[in-house]
Amino acid sequence: MSKKQHLLYTLLTVLPTVPSFVVYCSVIQSGGWEFVNWKEAITMMPIEFILAFLTAYFIGNPIAEKITNKNVDYSKTNPLVAQTIRVCATVLIMCPVMCIEMTCLYDGILPLIAGQELTLGSFIAGFLPNFLSRVVTNFPFAFFTQVFLIQPIVGWLFGKIMMALSRDKKHE
Repeated sequence: MSKKQHLLYTLLTVLPTVPSFVVYCSVIQSGGWEFVNWKEAITMMPIEFILAFLTAYFIGNPIAEKITNKNVDYSKTNPLVAQTIRVCATVLIMCPVMCIEMTCLYDGILPLIAGQELTLGSFIAGFLPNFLSRVVTNFPFAFFTQVFLIQPIVGWLFGKIMMALSRDKKHE
């Protein structure tokens, strides 16, 4: 995959993933749809989008690709199985890394910006439980949405875009 294709694929993946996670986490944290602060949730989407895109492009996708290439014999493996292994590897990398980022953002940076009193000791003491709570809450959602919804749609859409671009190049 070229760098431009990698960039496009990452963008297509992050576009539906971030809003779905923002809604999911907002509903979980607030205790239901009717209690969500939608203005706050929408305000955080651009920040989370940037973090997710950079994390996927520079960390998640390259590591998942190495894991998949090391463990999959493409000559003997069904392409659908190989792609599923790649998606699972991506989720195994992205979920904990994004949970670290969100723990730092929501439990460290944003409280400081809001003027809340936060000591380094209290942040460190709360980091592991908050991080683990996010992983336990988000991993099942990440796994099932990526394997069964987002990645199949993104793969199909990416394939259509690549076919259209290759047709356009042939006609030039």
